[in-house]
Amino acid sequence: MSVKIKITANNKACLDGIFKNTPKSLEEALARGLVLPEPEIKYSEIRKVEGYIKKLFEKHIEENCSCKAGESCTYIKYHNKEITVKGILELSK
Repeated sequence: MSVKIKITANNKACLDGIFKNTPKSLEEALARGLVLPEPEIKYSEIRKVEGYIKKLFEKHIEENCSCKAGESCTYIKYHNKEITVKGILELSK
């Protein structure tokens, strides 16, 4: 997707400010607080995570889940966002 911008004095000044202040290296960008995007997850990995979360949920609703004893199980950690999809992927390997 591309966007055309009409060059006016105001737009030119704004664009010049943006491009003059761009970081020249990854280290400089990280020092300025740039957050790197998460790598894209492949479809097969998404299916694997969905299956793993389903198994965690089934285990959670059973009577012998660890959260019934007062400990938080992996499903509750995922539900409370204490663990990410990336973390779940690592657990499912």
